[in-house]
Amino acid sequence: MIQRMLKLDFDGNLRLYSRKGRENWVVSWQAFSRPCRIHGSCGPKSACSYVPNLGRQCSCIPGYKMMNPTDWTFGCEPKFDLPCNQADEFAFLKLSHVEFYGYDFGLYPNYTIKMCEDLCLSMCDCKGFQFKHFEVHRSDGIYCYPKAQLLNGRGSDNLEGDMYLKLPKVSLSSFNKAGDQDYKLDCSTKFEELGREYPKSHESESLKLALWSAGAIGIVEILSIFFVLWLLIRTRQHSGPVQGYFLATSSIRRFTYAELKKATKSFTEEIGRGIGVVYKGKLSDGRIAAIK
Repeated sequence: MIQRMLKLDFDGNLRLYSRKGRENWVVSWQAFSRPCRIHGSCGPKSACSYVPNLGRQCSCIPGYKMMNPTDWTFGCEPKFDLPCNQADEFAFLKLSHVEFYGYDFGLYPNYTIKMCEDLCLSMCDCKGFQFKHFEVHRSDGIYCYPKAQLLNGRGSDNLEGDMYLKLPKVSLSSFNKAGDQDYKLDCSTKFEELGREYPKSHESESLKLALWSAGAIGIVEILSIFFVLWLLIRTRQHSGPVQGYFLATSSIRRFTYAELKKATKSFTEEIGRGIGVVYKGKLSDGRIAAIK
């Protein structure tokens, strides 16, 4: 029976692991087949490599060390200085199948390695050069790319060309080849010991007072609205006729149809016409009235 597990690994790549029986889990599919092609996978002056069973790995290039053992995004820093006026004190270390994408001083076709070395030594900020056979505009050739920055580094056996790293001659033999100097993250460091400073929120007393005041005013306004609505509803319920009289104008009485019919003796005596018929009536208190 084959078991499968879909997992989002630490490097942000979605992978499908499979195993049969009690065998070890192996990667059978992944969203990014070459995650090191993603720029910025590792920090400056470091190289990214991919191992199927382990995922993406970062390592400092020879002559460099990690800046922060807890975070690869800081990258690496040199263990040496590169003074501009001592070009004869430097040499180049070949890093096979390693490249740093971008940040070239220029593209120099049909250069030999010696010509490329001399070119880089003449540039104060040159960190090394890329040397490879490349096809540009349908024409094959060997090209030299002097590097101003060592960013987006990656190493793979499938890469064509090599990187020549500029290093001091006195310590050139002591530097390891790319990939031999792997640094692991130190996760034991406490959060407050990290080199980063995070902004802290500072609550102002005046701001807190303003917020509390606004909240209190809002509550008072809501209660006032509910009170006014309750008062209007209650007034409306009690604004009808009381004992035949309206509260607003107590001198005006409302008569029922039965009272009007009795006063006009069933609307028998007509005394005029206008918009409607007017009848003569006699109220209960003896007053004579025209009823319309």
